[in-house]
Amino acid sequence: MKKVCLLSAALTLGAVLLSIQHGVAQDWSFGIKGGINFARLNFDGGNDPDGKTGVHVGVLGSTAVNVDETLFVQPELLFSLQGREDVNLSYLILPVVLKYYLVDRFSIHGGLQPGLLIGAEDDSDEVLTTLDLGVPIGAEFDINETFGVGLRYVVGATNIYDPEGNSDLDIYNRVFQLFASYRFP
Repeated sequence: MKKVCLLSAALTLGAVLLSIQHGVAQDWSFGIKGGINFARLNFDGGNDPDGKTGVHVGVLGSTAVNVDETLFVQPELLFSLQGREDVNLSYLILPVVLKYYLVDRFSIHGGLQPGLLIGAEDDSDEVLTTLDLGVPIGAEFDINETFGVGLRYVVGATNIYDPEGNSDLDIYNRVFQLFASYRFP
């Protein structure tokens, strides 16, 4: 799992650096982002009925990777409160998405989201993995050049349950997000 997260981060960083080197990704914009999470844990293919409403907040960067500026790389660094009704899971997440503008101000995006569990309620952190990897997909509408609103669904790709004994139980994060973003002029 750790190798998958490190490989994902290395490949994404390599792609960004390569585009910068070739002069495409010269103009970075930065901003802040925040919103509401509707999180659930997925147990062996079944959804947990006791979802959790939480928040996510952090920073983002964005740069075009093609000449006509329809394709962008957008790395983010966010704090995200996830879990279920009776369990708070605090993650530091690093979504890296490719945004493609279908029309002038409307984009769709997808990518990878490594996450680091930085806090868990009760003794949950003793049976949960520290690293998580998700696959975010979503859409965003730019109200103007600085403000945007969007939605995203993140499917956990790695089992976050890791007890000391052998267990056949698999648990995955699932998070639906509504967000607003502000890009600095």
